[in-house]
Amino acid sequence: MQMQRRRTTQQNLRTHPSMPLLTSGRTSLLTQVAGLGLTNFQLLQILMAVVFLLHAADGAMLPSVFKALEEGLNGATPVSLGGIVFMEAMCHSLAVLVWGVLADRGDKLALLMYATLSWGIVTAATAFVSSVTSLFVVRALAGVIGASIGPLSQGFIGAVCPSAERGRAFGFLIACGQLGYML
Repeated sequence: MQMQRRRTTQQNLRTHPSMPLLTSGRTSLLTQVAGLGLTNFQLLQILMAVVFLLHAADGAMLPSVFKALEEGLNGATPVSLGGIVFMEAMCHSLAVLVWGVLADRGDKLALLMYATLSWGIVTAATAFVSSVTSLFVVRALAGVIGASIGPLSQGFIGAVCPSAERGRAFGFLIACGQLGYML
């Protein structure tokens, strides 16, 4: 009985409006990338893996450029830059809880698209900061918005990926994230 209820819940998730016909391949993505021979889900999985890779590389980037930031930003010290990294991690850690609830209740695909776009814009804004204060604000926002990527993409995979392929899909995402740290 409990197993049957779980299957019904999984089927309902796959037919939820936030999962628009991915398994049948009847979305506009298919016409755009038909030459690649990928299914919509495979294409989305690759795109999510690239986002994971970039997110990890972004997280590892700031500490590696501390010296350049000390020379280029007014008032930047190792302590202030370390505080920025700490605050970004704190914002990320707190926001991931909220994003987890939103991933359970919202349109995962739409939230993931908007969050990824927003995170990219905020991350690009890092290049244009001129003070420690502006870097603090931009990186705190990057932490809050970047926290969405994990719960939304994992919720998305859990909702549309068949259980027999789910472990491989999660492993692929995590491996790409770890590769981003190494870059």
